[in-house]
Amino acid sequence: MVRMEWSPLILGNRNGIVRRYIVRVLRLSVIEDTLTTLTPAIEVQGLIPNTEYQFQVAAFTVSLGPFSNDVPSTTLEDGEHTFIPTHLTHTHTLDTHLLYVHFT
Repeated sequence: MVRMEWSPLILGNRNGIVRRYIVRVLRLSVIEDTLTTLTPAIEVQGLIPNTEYQFQVAAFTVSLGPFSNDVPSTTLEDGEHTFIPTHLTHTHTLDTHLLYVHFT
């Protein structure tokens, strides 16, 4: 999953009221998916682990505006990287370059 947020265009740079945003999901420069959101944020689900993607966003007012430059992001290898250990304790040190840590 990739969560994206962006700042809305300033009033002078848009062609009316923003009705929605269109998000392109690209892999190897090929469009994989096109998503729509009403707010300047989106969570993109169902991505392949350990894969580089590019994302582009465009605002839709009375018509579709230009897409942003590519924003690259690489997904994690698996979902386990979201784990944040708590209750860290130092168990022992063998030398100045090696530290054993226990967490639960």
